[in-house]
Amino acid sequence: MDRRCPNCDESHVQRANREGPLDRILSVCYIYPFRCQLCSHRFRAMEWGRRYAHEHRDQRQLERFPVNCPAWFSVRQAQGPDLGGEATVVDLSMGGCGLDTRFFFEPGMLLRLQIQTWEDQLPVKVGSAVVRVVRPRTAGVEFLDIAPADKQRLSQFVKGLRLLNRR
Repeated sequence: MDRRCPNCDESHVQRANREGPLDRILSVCYIYPFRCQLCSHRFRAMEWGRRYAHEHRDQRQLERFPVNCPAWFSVRQAQGPDLGGEATVVDLSMGGCGLDTRFFFEPGMLLRLQIQTWEDQLPVKVGSAVVRVVRPRTAGVEFLDIAPADKQRLSQFVKGLRLLNRR
């Protein structure tokens, strides 16, 4: 079935995890949650006669795509000046990214981020992001606040990544 996002009319949607009792009750009536992979909009839709088996899935609600994009960050400090540095974005989605850097991140750190998606365009600015996962040399970051214009440019970039990965 070609399901489309009611927010942006794109067809790149995936079934989302059920959240709360309402989603569980509605699933009895074949109404399931979905999430657009390009604009992050979450919505419910009917899939009459379709049952989804419970399976252990990645907690991420949005598909990440491998990339190699330069990025710059600044970590907000409670006291003193912000700390900044360079990183490479190694995977990217509308909801977050993986950063490869020499900087020592800790889970819960808040930062600002600029990601150079296309060489001929301004970087996408993420006004606020939080470090969720730290591994040697990489950090998983969740985007908290992106201005609408930057979110639109990020969406166009992710759409291009999706097309490249389908080839």
